Amino acid sequence: MERTLSCIGKEWAKRDRKRRRESRIAVRDAQAGSSASASSEETVCEPEASEPAGSELQSVQLATALQQRLHDSIRGLIRDSNNRKIIAGQAFIARSCYSMFVTTQAVCGVTYGIEWPALVYICYRITVTSFLEEPDILENGLEPDTRGMLFLIRQMGMSPTPGGSDETLMRDARRWARCQEAELAQAMSLMWTSIQASARLKLTLQSLAWPCERAHVLFEGATGAAR
Repeated sequence: MERTLSCIGKEWAKRDRKRRRESRIAVRDAQAGSSASASSEETVCEPEASEPAGSELQSVQLATALQQRLHDSIRGLIRDSNNRKIIAGQAFIARSCYSMFVTTQAVCGVTYGIEWPALVYICYRITVTSFLEEPDILENGLEPDTRGMLFLIRQMGMSPTPGGSDETLMRDARRWARCQEAELAQAMSLMWTSIQASARLKLTLQSLAWPCERAHVLFEGATGAAR
């Protein structure tokens, strides 16, 4: 299984590098015909000139062990909320949040790093507010919550699956958990700014959040955590 995942990871990494090269060429061609000056605003969604550290991990994010780590981390965050409605629908919320995270990666590859938990946490907040029919944060803004993001990171740093492909994320999460609050806030702010700056990405997230709207009514009366 490890050998299979490794082969798949290498193949996906090759495809990812090719896609990034083609994207950079397209961006350069588009910019060549524009007289506007290049923006100096920092972003975490634009293709990098070279492969970022952990890009192979990013390419195999659908591997079972890695998927399970992210999914379990989200469920841990849900349980920590102590919100009966959210806990009742935790399986639905966790899967919706993970799907939103993966789709965002497909639309706008986010460089592997502390931006990952920042994006997962933002997807969680978008999913939950839609689930509970609260004001849309994509339109009304996101209030920084470094406590929630830090809790999510600590969940990501839990013990790995023996021999799984999630050990890199586990080790890095434990390193990110030692970051200062200002660093966590900056990562979340940069990720949020990138989302707001991309009409395509914002529309994608709004579309993915729509099926979650008022979904809490589907779980009313639930007596235990969803499996």
